[in-house]
Amino acid sequence: MAPHDWLAAGYASWLLGVAVWGQRAQEARLQQALLSVAVLGVLLGFRSGLLGSNAGPIALYRLSLLAAIQLPYFLLRDLIPAATSAVLDESLYRVDLALFGGEPSLWMDRLITPGRTEWFAFFYFSYFMVLAVHTLPILFLERRARLAQEFATGMVGVFALGQLCYFMVPGYGPYLHLADLYQNPLPVGFWMDLVLRTVQSGGALLDIFPSLHTAGPLYIALFSFRHRALRPFRYTWPLVAFFSANIILATLYLRWHYGIDVLAGIALAAGWLHLAPRLVSWHRRRLVAPGASWPALAPWAPKR
Repeated sequence: MAPHDWLAAGYASWLLGVAVWGQRAQEARLQQALLSVAVLGVLLGFRSGLLGSNAGPIALYRLSLLAAIQLPYFLLRDLIPAATSAVLDESLYRVDLALFGGEPSLWMDRLITPGRTEWFAFFYFSYFMVLAVHTLPILFLERRARLAQEFATGMVGVFALGQLCYFMVPGYGPYLHLADLYQNPLPVGFWMDLVLRTVQSGGALLDIFPSLHTAGPLYIALFSFRHRALRPFRYTWPLVAFFSANIILATLYLRWHYGIDVLAGIALAAGWLHLAPRLVSWHRRRLVAPGASWPALAPWAPKR
């Protein structure tokens, strides 16, 4: 098993434990238990050779990596309260006061205008686009095996550890905890309404520390900059960096995150940018056939 396999399997095992021993939310716990068993079954079945090694099992294996970190998010709204009753907004707010002498979203309250709100709401929503246009092509089309494995290790690490922290430091965010302190309501608009509907329909609600809206796009921007000598990153990294910066600011402007959440997201992205290539190098040195760490999906031949 490669490092990204261990990370995905570890997170799936943790969530299986939450599903088995959690309280309340029986339906969500049952769904997560089935998902965890499926992910673990595919990962272990593929790596043991039981599923075979042709294109079908390889595609299923890669989908299991995506499913391990993406699908549980839609169950976290019920799984987090099933695992803990803690809500740590006040503690996070006090950390912001100690670090910054204030709360960043309160500083931005004086900057609220309809135009700025729509600007940041658009970039906040573009988070999903930034993830999709990088994750899916690299997962299924990238021929450079080492590059793909490094990206997979970093992304699985960022999201698995980030979502694990939601259970340890749950909170609703400034928009609710500090609602009485804001002087200016956020104006309605097309993008702002779309963000609110998305959060209400699919958001985990207690998912603030660390900010994965910070960590995910920032990791992709840093990864793109690191590999800027390669195509397509030599052309895309400035655009990804621009989107990443605006998404990070949007988390504060739209009052979803405390400053410490953003700092933790930055640390998470930077940490995995440093750690992922080292884990990949260590793992590939241990293999007789390094290409086995990221099996080629036919008909695309791998490039090491």
